[in-house]
Amino acid sequence: MAMLSYQTPGTSKRPRIPGCVIALLTVVIAINAALLAYAAADRSWGAFGIMIFIGPLTNFVSIAVSLALIPIVRRISRESLGHYTLLAFVVPTLAIFADWIIISMMPLHGC
Repeated sequence: MAMLSYQTPGTSKRPRIPGCVIALLTVVIAINAALLAYAAADRSWGAFGIMIFIGPLTNFVSIAVSLALIPIVRRISRESLGHYTLLAFVVPTLAIFADWIIISMMPLHGC
């Protein structure tokens, strides 16, 4: 007769955030922080250009690059690509609106 083990079964591990998602978030936040720092230093037509053209263009390029890297991310992470693909669209899109709001709150002048 086999002996019974009364130990509790191991608890399941918490789902962790894949490293590729963290890298994506870090890159998008760093790029937008640099754009906002430049806009804060300029506070003139350059900041307005970042708000209307350069910021959205930069974020759309980050979306394109993130989606182009999906085969590499699939090979590296071995995780589901659902979070990565969703965040590749959502985070840069939200960053466009956040840049717009933050720059429009700056005291800009036309000189």
